[in-house]
Amino acid sequence: TTNVLTASAATGIGSGADPLDTTIATLAASTSGTGPIAVNETNGVTLINVIAANGPVTVTACGTINAHKVVSSTDADANDIALTATGGGSLAIDEVNAGTANGDVLLSATTGAATITTNANGRVTGDTLTATAVNGINVTTTANSADLSVTGAGALVVRELNALALTDVDTANGPITVTAGGTVTATDVRSLTDADANDIALTATVG
Repeated sequence: TTNVLTASAATGIGSGADPLDTTIATLAASTSGTGPIAVNETNGVTLINVIAANGPVTVTACGTINAHKVVSSTDADANDIALTATGGGSLAIDEVNAGTANGDVLLSATTGAATITTNANGRVTGDTLTATAVNGINVTTTANSADLSVTGAGALVVRELNALALTDVDTANGPITVTAGGTVTATDVRSLTDADANDIALTATVG
């Protein structure tokens, strides 16, 4: 228990089976070799420099997660980034980067009136972005594919740098707006409540 935790290790901080349990306000964590960063926080937390040299990053918090910088530096299938906010918490992101070819990003804020957003100049980077929130998703991305869901009343907005495949995108009761700097491949995109306000708009600026 502390206000600010700064942790560094060669081969891992916590593990998927046994994450590091914390009660803190701010986390800076880094690994220099192969190994995960896995943290289970009892409240909300600010992630200021959470950087895995070659491993996955998993943070679960019972409150809002402010992700200023979360990076998995080696772009590999095994090196995903997963951020989960429970206890009514939301996700607010400046930088989450798992790489552009293989590392995936998984974001979850599924309690209370939770949302997932990128801040001004913020970005989520990964091969596949999977995100679920209660009251809205509004993100700027560099991703190859997206699996996104808003489970309550709220909009889903994506601003993608390049092309994007929408494999499974839905809102329970809200509009969907996707703008991409390349081809948009829409496999399954649905606004599940038929209402004037719940339009779907897909825009490819190039491609």
